[in-house]
Amino acid sequence: MGKVPIKAATPGLDSAVFFGVLYGILLGAEKVEAEDWTAVLELYDAIGQTSLPLYNILSSDYFYTYPYNYGIAHDKLGRPDQATHMWELALEVKDDSAVLHQNLGVAYAQQGRLSEALGHLRRALQLDGDYGEANYSLGNVQ
Repeated sequence: MGKVPIKAATPGLDSAVFFGVLYGILLGAEKVEAEDWTAVLELYDAIGQTSLPLYNILSSDYFYTYPYNYGIAHDKLGRPDQATHMWELALEVKDDSAVLHQNLGVAYAQQGRLSEALGHLRRALQLDGDYGEANYSLGNVQ
């Protein structure tokens, strides 16, 4: 099956809660694929209520998936402030995602934060020069 993605041994870690969090992140990713945004929010809200220091114990891939997908669900349900907050957390873990920068650029543009929007859209194109959606969004913001 593989190894459990833990950064380091964490004294007092409740394994049932930890595996519940992993399961919730993976199930949330499936709900994103199914476009069940309410279910994503319910799962990820519950994960956020745990006392686990997620950033300290999850591998970067798992930690990135959580705020990235959480942001998508907020965005799809018309909550741009929450979406940008979650995507900013994801950016702390993985700043080389053209899609993440595109999402932030569009969300910031919708919030009237044009300078930030332009920066993220340009970064998306630096990371992937053929990213048509980022190029289109950049043209709409400029």
